[in-house]
Amino acid sequence: MVYAWAEDGHIFAVERLEDIPEQYRNGVVVFADLTTKDVSKLYIDAGEIKVKDEQTLALEKREEVKRLLIDKAEKFIADTLKRHGYYSLGDLLIYQSGSQEAAELLSWYKQFDAKVWGFIETELAQKSLQELESFDIDNFLNSIATEVGNV
Repeated sequence: MVYAWAEDGHIFAVERLEDIPEQYRNGVVVFADLTTKDVSKLYIDAGEIKVKDEQTLALEKREEVKRLLIDKAEKFIADTLKRHGYYSLGDLLIYQSGSQEAAELLSWYKQFDAKVWGFIETELAQKSLQELESFDIDNFLNSIATEVGNV
């Protein structure tokens, strides 16, 4: 059971009524089927605390996974380039005509990037909330790197 209240535009939730500041006890909403781990499902609508539906939660989680995936993919690419002595894609573009390694890395990058964005644009939208919550971004990026060929 969760007791929730709104304060300064934020939602606070506790599992014990006595943990709520006295001045907010009149505005407490009780959610019998939630725990404090579920607080992310709550939102304020016109001063009332409500529970988000599954579709809204999935959309928010999808956006969170997308942002994390893009950030981690960029870091994965940067780390790969640095391991080979390049500090940016610009370096690869400059050296690709005179260096077989730079040309191969640029080709690898294009394939890797296409796979990541292909996943984001097609498969990510099809994932359920449960699949999104258990999605392992690092494992996914490593599998793409293996698929396009480790460099």
